[in-house]
Amino acid sequence: MVTNKLVCIFCIAFNFSFILSIASQGHAINWILGYGINNDTSFYGRTILNFSNPTLAIIRNFGGFKFELGFENNSFSDDLGKLRFFYDGFRLGNAIDYNIIENGDTLNPGKIWLAYQGGFYPISDASVFIPPLKFDSILMLIHLPIDFYNGQPYPYSPSIYETRINMNSNGGKGKAISKNKAIFKGNISPIVFSGCRHSNGRDWWLIFKNNQGPKYYKFLYSNSQIYKIDSQELGSSVIDYSSVGNAVFSQDGKKFVRISNQDGIQIFNFDRCDGNLSNFVQIENDSIKPSIWVNVALSANNRFLYASTNTKIFQYDLEASNIQASMEIVGNWDGFIYDRFFTTSFCDMQLAADGKIYISCASGNIFLHVINDPDLKGKRCDFQLRAVTLPSYIACGLGNYPNYLLGPEEGSICDSLTSNNNIFYNHYFNVYPNPAKDLLRVVIIKDNLPINYTIYNQTGDLLQKSSWDRQLEFDLNIERLNKGLYFLQLNFLDGSVVRKFVKN
Repeated sequence: MVTNKLVCIFCIAFNFSFILSIASQGHAINWILGYGINNDTSFYGRTILNFSNPTLAIIRNFGGFKFELGFENNSFSDDLGKLRFFYDGFRLGNAIDYNIIENGDTLNPGKIWLAYQGGFYPISDASVFIPPLKFDSILMLIHLPIDFYNGQPYPYSPSIYETRINMNSNGGKGKAISKNKAIFKGNISPIVFSGCRHSNGRDWWLIFKNNQGPKYYKFLYSNSQIYKIDSQELGSSVIDYSSVGNAVFSQDGKKFVRISNQDGIQIFNFDRCDGNLSNFVQIENDSIKPSIWVNVALSANNRFLYASTNTKIFQYDLEASNIQASMEIVGNWDGFIYDRFFTTSFCDMQLAADGKIYISCASGNIFLHVINDPDLKGKRCDFQLRAVTLPSYIACGLGNYPNYLLGPEEGSICDSLTSNNNIFYNHYFNVYPNPAKDLLRVVIIKDNLPINYTIYNQTGDLLQKSSWDRQLEFDLNIERLNKGLYFLQLNFLDGSVVRKFVKN
């Protein structure tokens, strides 16, 4: 009896901790997939996959606009794990009435947008949602349009677009307050795009690649603004106009991996502080180049790289002294054709909040293949063909989800300058001593007194807030703060100034 009680208590504790950890994943906890008219008499329509419990919840979704969540699709859920918005390459939808949000139509305008109306936007994994700052409601979608290079059938992205959504507008249905803003123009590969938290746990790195060589572009978003654009050249110099492949970061942000059927698998180390790629490793695999679809995903424990072709799933051990030699085939397609015509061979792969890797089929289909234990080596990873049956057809795309849970890098005081449009780069105030122990003296240099001040930690949590007492010098008591890096923001009538300081 005692043993049974202990087992019961353990099970309850396990499930409770699982729910807490998964719920905190929040932004990527729901995937919305599918296409066609929503009704209960056919397999067309939408399906929501919800990962908030140990058992995957599969929910048929009806009503609203006929979104085409086929190749390009992405979803965003709020901090409580509630699905809020989704994107199909053409437009943005809301998860209240499942219609287009205000001003959310005609994303990625151009010849491709016009030519593919009624079908799927012909690229996948080419968008990322950047969540709002704390106490803010502005969600950002960074997305890539595609075009044909010099009129030739070689897809590329001529621009990187930013669209901003006010999540609170229209009773929570949202509104695109700006859209299709070109934040960069160039020859961008539409299949090499991923996001990762900065080492401060708050800002975001976005990585893109030039498709005419080994140049990578690195964008740093801080306080919802582009703070830095940088580039470096590293890796293969192959001119890559492939539209097949993807790029991912490891869950700890220390590895960046990309694949294409023209350029194979490339592995890099990534520095979350300065955004630099290093330690390039090229993986040769003769099965990749002739494959119609290729994709990569990384295990939640950051150790194993999975690469797929149409017919095989490969595993590589990133901790091996020779990554190339560590390759094992952990999955093979059995040739099964669904409903006489539709292949169930492999397409996109995506790590989910439950720690499993889900794999779509390379046609309209109702199945997902699953790697149940991707943290385990070899066949113990437990790959299963057609492990999930869905109530509606889906196509290849499964979304592009960075690790929204990734926090500050332990022991690092590296940080970017947090700013907004009204930041003052001249010296409005200084702080000393820095580092400080108990008291931090603030000295106003200009004859312009602030209204109030706030102190934030590295993850953006508000720790102190108070009005200013009309002095040019002021001592802040920081005795109760733990040791670490903090941000002091002074708010003036016409803008704000931020200084960072270290508590010893």
